[in-house]
Amino acid sequence: MADEEENTNGIESAMDDKTEDVFLNGDNTVRDDNVCEDDEEEDEEDERVENGTCNLDTYSSDQVLPRRSSLMNRDKDGNRRPNRKKTVSFSSMPTEKKIATAQDCLAYMQTGSELIKVRSNSRQYHRFFSLSGDVQEIRWQPTSKKPHKARIAVSSIKEVRQGKTTEALRSKEIIGVYPDECAFSIIFGEEFEAMDLIASTPDEANIWTTGLTCLLNANSRSSNSSSSIGDMQRMRDSWLLELFQSASPAEGTLEEERVVSLMRKINTTITPSVICQKLKELEIKRGDGKRGRLSSEEFISLFKEISTRPEIYFLLVRYASNADYMSTDDLLLFLEAEQGMQRVTKDKCLEIINKFEPSTEGRRKGQLGIDGFTSYLLSEECELFDQEHSRVCQDMSQPLSHYFIASSHNTYLLEDQLKGPSSVDGYIRALKKGCRCLELDVWDGPNEEPIIYHGHTLTSKISFRAAVEAINQYAFFASEEVLGDQLFQWSQALKLAMSFPEEFVNHNKKFLSRIYPNGMRIDSSNYNPQDLWNCGCHMVALNFQTAGLMMDLYHGWFQKNGGCGYTLKPAIMREEIAYFSANTRDVIPGISPQILHVKIISGQNFPKPKGSAAKGDVTDPYVTIEVFGIPSDCAEERTKTVPHNGYNPIFDESFEFQINLPELALVRFAILDDDYIGDEFIGQYTIPFECMQTGYRHIQLLSNTGSVMENCTLFIHVAITNKRGGGVNKRGLSVKKTRRSRDYTSMKSVGVKSIDETFKMAIQPLREGTDLRDNVQLSLATFKDSCCLAPIANLKQCIRLLSSRIANSGESVSLSYSMRGDYPYIEAQGTLPEIFKKSLSSFEELINECRSMIQNADTVYEKLLHCQRAGLEWHEELENFCQQAGLKGRKLVKAAENFAWNIRVLKGQADLLVQAKKDCQEYIRQIKEAAVSTGLAKGEVAGQTDVPSSPTSDEDPPALLLEES
Repeated sequence: MADEEENTNGIESAMDDKTEDVFLNGDNTVRDDNVCEDDEEEDEEDERVENGTCNLDTYSSDQVLPRRSSLMNRDKDGNRRPNRKKTVSFSSMPTEKKIATAQDCLAYMQTGSELIKVRSNSRQYHRFFSLSGDVQEIRWQPTSKKPHKARIAVSSIKEVRQGKTTEALRSKEIIGVYPDECAFSIIFGEEFEAMDLIASTPDEANIWTTGLTCLLNANSRSSNSSSSIGDMQRMRDSWLLELFQSASPAEGTLEEERVVSLMRKINTTITPSVICQKLKELEIKRGDGKRGRLSSEEFISLFKEISTRPEIYFLLVRYASNADYMSTDDLLLFLEAEQGMQRVTKDKCLEIINKFEPSTEGRRKGQLGIDGFTSYLLSEECELFDQEHSRVCQDMSQPLSHYFIASSHNTYLLEDQLKGPSSVDGYIRALKKGCRCLELDVWDGPNEEPIIYHGHTLTSKISFRAAVEAINQYAFFASEEVLGDQLFQWSQALKLAMSFPEEFVNHNKKFLSRIYPNGMRIDSSNYNPQDLWNCGCHMVALNFQTAGLMMDLYHGWFQKNGGCGYTLKPAIMREEIAYFSANTRDVIPGISPQILHVKIISGQNFPKPKGSAAKGDVTDPYVTIEVFGIPSDCAEERTKTVPHNGYNPIFDESFEFQINLPELALVRFAILDDDYIGDEFIGQYTIPFECMQTGYRHIQLLSNTGSVMENCTLFIHVAITNKRGGGVNKRGLSVKKTRRSRDYTSMKSVGVKSIDETFKMAIQPLREGTDLRDNVQLSLATFKDSCCLAPIANLKQCIRLLSSRIANSGESVSLSYSMRGDYPYIEAQGTLPEIFKKSLSSFEELINECRSMIQNADTVYEKLLHCQRAGLEWHEELENFCQQAGLKGRKLVKAAENFAWNIRVLKGQADLLVQAKKDCQEYIRQIKEAAVSTGLAKGEVAGQTDVPSSPTSDEDPPALLLEES
């Protein structure tokens, strides 16, 4: 229908009643059907749809994204992967003007944009939405009905929700087609109706949700929302004006150099080149010939445009009850709900405000504005790395075979293995990085003075005396911790790891092994240390002089435990009786998989890659997220490419990874420049999974040599959840999982009747433990779902939103919080809408399941402990019993493996039960703290913060046997 193309601005002034409806299928194709009688009845609530297709092809689930070939360019067998066709996806902010204030959001909304309107039957309609000039109504076009029906009064809006929080948006036609970040819902009316919308980009969705949130906050404070929003920036404007006046001469303007200097003084993350570029743009726009001189109004406007990061402003508005700044109460909610901090006090919030808020007025009033909030999120307090691991925090009294030990190969070399220079600097560098095992190749030298060099090569020689003197000086620079030796060449070790993974792991429980690079690596290249760590090898020696992916993994791994050069191996590698294969691709017995949720939000100040001149100063960055660990954990994802923007690229993409052995997993973030010839490395950061903090975090990126890149950061959000049940972790329309569909851990047959009968006693307590844990996880997921929150949300967020929603539902409805024994209860006063009844019902179910866990966990634990003790009685004579039963050769080996499997399952399931009980106690604590911070808990109830314990004992149950060998 070429003659009926849609207008460029997406608006049609009128449409014929006989116009055919166009519906979008789940695959973004267009289905053009005549409206049937039933459809016409539904469309009285909506308007006819104009012809057109959705401009969201960038987010098609079928799109193949390019990979970073130089990062992971070989398959599991070591063969080079075939080259893939490179593509670049293009996206940009929905408006050329950067969003810096609430007024910017409203201006964009008044201009309007095309959104997809999703009906309850999952049909999708193109509509052009806009905010009225008086900011009182949301309108949409085209429409076949009366115009007054195609609008929503802002005053009737109860809530604005981000993401796919309704059944319509979580339907199969929508859930896998559009990114979660592009979806949002407007909840309005007394019946809490939902208008579900999908924007063309995450930025556009953020602008709409932020603008509407600002309007709702303004309406709650004043009847004139427009003037109220205009006053939001007053504190910031006053502060900037004061700084300008103190720096400007009598004439009231500043020249370009002073502008650059003042802005850099206020915000050190702003680069001079960006300020100068914006000044040139402003000069061209003014056209008055006043080169480089700014008035106070121009200075304030320019600073806001340059320094305000939209993604942080959107976040601030979500938590700020006053829209443009956080009070101590707002900050407390943010710290507890998002950053995972516990027992936060208002004094702590005031401490943060006094430290990071730049304006005197803000500090005096206890208010954190956008500049202070940005500084806080960029500070060490919001780093991804958990500072608890920046000191020695592991048990250092265990046998040496229980540790991974940082080790160096040919430490004295600075370059290749044939003719490169040798230097004591190699020893100093390795020791400063926490290396505990050095290599000295000592040879006879002149005048009976020993020397060090790579024998029978052209490498230079250094004095043995100089080397040991340097070692003596720097040996304990990074660590005061203590070593031994059994050598394996890398190729030999890898063969053992691949051919005898279980046996090699068991060997490394009692003997020390040191792995070093093959002699054929004359260029001093490195192998992947993860392959050997998976087998429990202790000293995996690398060439420290060669930077790259392998050294990134190495340095990342030994960040934990204070960088002392020693890290404990996973418990399953230390236990005497435990089944573990380095090549496993299955869930490990007794270890609950965890789901890592990572959202890549934005980047800051990405430099042009060194040595790259093909595209001039243009940078087209994208981010890769890689997980290294056991084979079942290894994965890689990447974001879209953001073209021509290395200064402040917005990615806004989310990813999920299942981690089956968290103790052995590493996560690597790498930023690369998308180029047709070959992607160039910009920066990276590698971190052990167990050292990651949840919440909104900035990553300080490192260069290819491991040095810090100034002001070069990646802004992300991290959440970690337990994997529920035994299937794939997906969020659909329902979270129900029946007992019949549960995956119960089973015992394996040893082949000796009396032993198998012993292990059969564990079947029932194993089921009881699984039911207790799964019932809690099911009720928790149901409660989050009833609150319209994602699985990554915590209980504090749920309570906060539930309290806020009911408070906005009308004066006749309220919540009362009370304690029944040790457990919290929430009841409604007044007539409650059905949606809230469901939330309160699911909350009560969660409390009941937590009570059941806390009261029954110890009893089930004792049953498992009894079964394990009974099984261990067979251990010393296991081989004799098996031989008496006629088991020989491979059957005998298999019997021993199954016996170890059963013992490990009993210990692991018991450990999971103990942890699940602690989790339930933590849930109760979170609910109590959230009730206090939101004002639900008052008077004496607010002071009841004790956590319930089992009725028999307040102490942890006794440890199971065989903690370590």
